[in-house]
Amino acid sequence: MKEYDDLIEELGSKVEKRDRLTQQIALMAATVAELDIEIDQLNIQIDELEESEEN
Repeated sequence: MKEYDDLIEELGSKVEKRDRLTQQIALMAATVAELDIEIDQLNIQIDELEESEEN
């Protein structure tokens, strides 16, 4: 039974690690989405500045 207990414990730790990695990936994806929005806003501001300089 010790062997089975070790396997179950190992599987449990792998599942926990997978869950942590999944959470980290989700957080990183959310951060990237926020950065994309900020980049879009900055590009709009740059375009507006360039247009105002032309006039």
